[in-house]
Amino acid sequence: MENELLRFKEILLAHLVRYPLMSPEDCAKLVYQSEFAGEHMIASAEESLKCIEREMGEVPAERGEIYESIGSGIARLHLGPAKAAGMTAMEINRLFISGKATGSKEKQEQKLDLMEHLCREGKTAFSREELSEFLIKYRAEGCPPLRHSERFRQAYEPHYRVVRKER
Repeated sequence: MENELLRFKEILLAHLVRYPLMSPEDCAKLVYQSEFAGEHMIASAEESLKCIEREMGEVPAERGEIYESIGSGIARLHLGPAKAAGMTAMEINRLFISGKATGSKEKQEQKLDLMEHLCREGKTAFSREELSEFLIKYRAEGCPPLRHSERFRQAYEPHYRVVRKER
């Protein structure tokens, strides 16, 4: 577990550099996804495919990383670069719906603690107070899946699916 936590620390630090406007909500979303992938978003394979087809129709094909590791053998598959590489919505959906995660609430909590540690070290754009306020509420709600913050969505326009990607 310690090696996994060290790997996640590197991933979280890289995300904080790549996405400097990350809020506590965005970091907690990364933590959640690294443990539980995107299963909470899958009502059915058919509905998932329709959503991916619709989103792929809206997102421009662009150069860039298709896969962005988020730890535990899980990655964010970015739709713009995937589209540019010729991946189909059906291929992406197949990867998305087969991406079962094997995370735990215990590991999620350890990663949230790591997030607090990095904030205390000044590695985040948000304050300790902002993080503390967020975590009190988030933990009281049982640490559910989250949406990206409005600030993150406006700045980075994320279009991805969370998939299993072997290390």
